[in-house]
Amino acid sequence: MTRLQNLKGWAFVAVTGVLVYALVAAALRSERRLQEELRRADAQLRHSQKLQAIGELTSGVAHDFKNVLSVIRANGELVRSTLPPDSEPATAMNDLLLASDHAIKVVRTLLGIARQRDLAPVPTDLAAMLARYAPMLQRLLSSRYDLQVQQEGTASVVVVDQDAIEQVILNLVTNARDAAPDGGLIVLRLRGPVTDLDDAPAGAPPLIRFGADEADLPGPFVILEVADRGCGITDAVRERLFEPFHTTKPVGLGTGLGLSMVLGLVRQQGGFVTLRTRPGHGSTFGLVFPASTGVPAIARAPGDVPSRPLSGGGETILLVEDQPELRRTASRVLRRVGYVVLEAADATEAFVHYQRERDSIALVLTDLVMPGMDGMAMIAALRAAGATMPIILTSGRSMTPSDGTSVAHGPDRILPKPWTIAELTSGVREAIDGRES
Repeated sequence: MTRLQNLKGWAFVAVTGVLVYALVAAALRSERRLQEELRRADAQLRHSQKLQAIGELTSGVAHDFKNVLSVIRANGELVRSTLPPDSEPATAMNDLLLASDHAIKVVRTLLGIARQRDLAPVPTDLAAMLARYAPMLQRLLSSRYDLQVQQEGTASVVVVDQDAIEQVILNLVTNARDAAPDGGLIVLRLRGPVTDLDDAPAGAPPLIRFGADEADLPGPFVILEVADRGCGITDAVRERLFEPFHTTKPVGLGTGLGLSMVLGLVRQQGGFVTLRTRPGHGSTFGLVFPASTGVPAIARAPGDVPSRPLSGGGETILLVEDQPELRRTASRVLRRVGYVVLEAADATEAFVHYQRERDSIALVLTDLVMPGMDGMAMIAALRAAGATMPIILTSGRSMTPSDGTSVAHGPDRILPKPWTIAELTSGVREAIDGRES
């Protein structure tokens, strides 16, 4: 009898050769497990580094991008207000505003998966969301595609960030379109409550999970599926499907961020992604979330804005904005609703206006990022000079009024970019009325 020790204790065997073989096999299995763990750790590190690169790139362009969208959105609203509601130009302008809404959601969700923006999950009725969202998606597709919405079961409420989930749906529908360039049927299917994820018709491709921890899967689930009859996905492509910057599309037609964004956003909100696919027969992506019993939050339909912005009463607004087109747009909006506007391209011009008109200025509206003295520094200087009027700071960054300075020397309000006409005019009116009350 031979006694040898291994990692699990002592082993007693009679045949030395068998023991040696067993120990070698165990060592090989242990080495393979270690190599697999190292491979996963390396993949996670590279994934994290790519997400960091996305975040740095996005934050670097977000400010300028939001300035552009503020101009597009506000002028689009101004034009729409002059058109007959049911006319073709009004419908076209509504689509332009929808597109601007989704453009800013792209930036917000990119910041979200890079952990530079906190998501705001709320109980959301996915059935109601699809009813609002599907007509816009159909307009984005060409006439070669038939988009159908189906529902199986009665459960449809999950806890998600509404902007983020709309962007996820848009990405998956876009991928479904690209998988079938000749057109065809794309199905948005809502299923719930679901307790058996593997339940499927006979002959269906196997279910593959991404981002799911088998130990922490609370059922029942609500599943939103996006199905196409396109080219399907091969095993080789599937291995890298959710890697940032990986794309199988021709140069210029894909960034490789779409599916990476999908998985990142779904996992952040307590869900995971499933896939059934067969090359040549199409694919079905599933967004799986725990079903919720919460009361759904009321969501604003994309592109909706109040038709009557709050009016001014002849008060004077000092507007400080270095981007000429955005300054002209904000000034146009404020003058249209009844304010007198003093325009300044930077802090130097703002102080000239302040010295001349300090007794008549009812409110200062200033950008954060400007050449020379930025918005925060200008606000502190105005307060130090005795300015007591309310001040609104506009910014494309996530901020609170006390960020970067004390409350006494900071702005009264933050107006996030890109703003709508209603948000701008109501913010100005409420700030002035709050100081007067």
